[in-house]
Amino acid sequence: PEDSRELAELRESVERLSQKISELEQRLRIVEGQPSQVQESVAPRREEPAIPLPIPHTRSSQAKPEHRAAKLESRFGLTLVNRIGVITLIIGILFFFKYAVENQWITESGRVLLGLAGGLLTLWIGDRLWKRGQGSFAQGISGLGIAGLFISLYASSAYYELVAHTTAFAGMALVTIIACAASFRYASPAMAGLGLMGGYLTPLLLSTGEDRPSTLFGYILLLNLGAVFIAARRRWPSVEVLAFIATVFLFGNWFEKQFPLTIHM
Repeated sequence: PEDSRELAELRESVERLSQKISELEQRLRIVEGQPSQVQESVAPRREEPAIPLPIPHTRSSQAKPEHRAAKLESRFGLTLVNRIGVITLIIGILFFFKYAVENQWITESGRVLLGLAGGLLTLWIGDRLWKRGQGSFAQGISGLGIAGLFISLYASSAYYELVAHTTAFAGMALVTIIACAASFRYASPAMAGLGLMGGYLTPLLLSTGEDRPSTLFGYILLLNLGAVFIAARRRWPSVEVLAFIATVFLFGNWFEKQFPLTIHM
């Protein structure tokens, strides 16, 4: 009986040990299935400090001024050469017309029509160049067309007397409007100045000697309003300066004719 008791106790102890071993195996399996949670519970993660990347500020800061300077230099050079070329072409056209008149190659009406057609053609070519992205050349060609229209209308009345002064006056006023509209399209203050200069010179070029102050000053008022509108809308102060100088000059010219100054020695 004692042996049987000892065997029973051994069996119970073995069973208890086997149960504990099985429990430990189950716990180990659970821990192996969730390693991240155990690590986080045991030791929290440490955030590594971010290492700032080097910024190459020296090259970019040097490249921008150099690029701007090169762009400004090319733009200034193209604009200057373009305007010199336009002035040269205008002088060449004037000499050609003078030579044609002296040799009687073209009739008077033919000269005027040729000048008007050439001016309109150059305006069309300038618009085509602007659509292709050649802004500087478009401004130069369009300015040449505006000058050609002014010269042709002036010659048609003052030199050849083909049309009345009022017709030429209206035509030159229309060219002024076209030039101002083109200055908005091409963002060109020079073209606005060219159109306004032609507009202010129109009363002097087509003057008949009659005193019509209401017509003269009404026309100058319209030009000044247009100049103020252009200068305020596009922020071109040079247009306002041109309008002021031209107004003072026209008023002084009218005042001197109506009230001539006599200097007694």
